[in-house]
Formats: sequence, C-alpha cells, structure tokens
Amino acid sequence: MKIFNENDTESEEDGDSENDEVNNAEWFSPKDGVQWRKTKFRQNIRTRCHSIVSRLPGTKGTAKDVTSPVKSWELFIDDNVMQLIVDCTNIFNEKCAPHFSRERNERARKKDPLEIRAYE
Repeated sequence: MKIFNENDTESEEDGDSENDEVNNAEWFSPKDGVQWRKTKFRQNIRTRCHSIVSRLPGTKGTAKDVTSPVKSWELFIDDNVMQLIVDCTNIFNEKCAPHFSRERNERARKKDPLEIRAYE
C-alpha cells in the first residue's frame, strides 16, 4: 500500500518494506479503501488568510429585521407589485365572469389588495 504525501517521489516508490510498516502504523484503511490517520494533525499551524471568516453568514440589510414569513414576503412583493397582481387578477375575472351562472359568484367579484394578501 502506498501513502502519498508532499515528500513522495518516484524514486521512493521502490523503497524497502520498513517504510510501509511505519506508514501502516500511522494510518489504517478499512475495506472501503479510505485511509484514516491514527494520530491528530498538528494543532499549532497558522490559519491561512483565505480560511479566516471575516463576515458571519446570514441575512443582510432590511432582511435582517424580518421576523415573520409575511414580512419576508413584503420584501419581494411591494405595494406596486401587489397592485399589479390585483389589476391582472381583476382583468382575468372579468374575462371569466360570463362563464359563471350567478352574478355574485366569489370568483367573478373584483379583488382588492387586502383580499389578495389574505392568501399569503
């Protein structure tokens, strides 16, 4: 079994069996072939600059103050977009109104923003 590390070269591959015994003492590998180290790596190694977390993950800006799903929805759907949804819904309902038998049918009635928000 060959263990690869930074010091390995092609010439070391033909080494004696003593190196294999030393490597087997530091590592073990179960049947699936994954190699596990028996001892911990050094803990006093300096953390690389690209590994340092400078900003914590999470929401930013106005989304940071959101406390409910409705408030989150309002970040995406503002009053202008809501009015557009209401207008398009009412246009669709006007086109479909002749197909309903009763005039007071719930579906054919004009909607307002408050009623659309009730579906949130």
